[in-house]
Amino acid sequence: MFVVDNGYLRGASQILELPAGSSAKVVLPFSGLTNADSIATDSVGDVFVSDWANNKVYELPAGSRTQVVLPFDGLLNPECLASDSFGDLFLVDTGNDRVLELPAGSRTQVVLPFSNGPGALAVDNAGEVFYAEGSLLELPVVGNLPPNVRESPHVDRAVRLG
Repeated sequence: MFVVDNGYLRGASQILELPAGSSAKVVLPFSGLTNADSIATDSVGDVFVSDWANNKVYELPAGSRTQVVLPFDGLLNPECLASDSFGDLFLVDTGNDRVLELPAGSRTQVVLPFSNGPGALAVDNAGEVFYAEGSLLELPVVGNLPPNVRESPHVDRAVRLG
């Protein structure tokens, strides 16, 4: 299990892990985090963290003690990370009102056809992206969705790409 400790009293965020079967927390070797917001992991054990204030997304590759800044461009308040079983990473770029994907092995981000953010994000094992746009209680369903986006019947305004 991983937890973001925003470090309001210390002035810096840290990422904590509670390894399976352990009662002792481990501080992961991320440095320079100002306001860590979201954590995701992938199937090989890489850990991803969005830093809302630094406008960056970091990766700590499995077995490494050195973080890497991921090649997302023009971020403004990134949050809500998710990864799929194919190694693709997704995030909500809140300040720019968009959802981005960084495909596995790529250095080029893809803008997904979601809007009306910010919102929540999830990806299932089949690689379908689910995004709850803005405030589910305030946004009416208006207009047609793009052909590759389907509305979920289970919430007021959540859509999925797939």
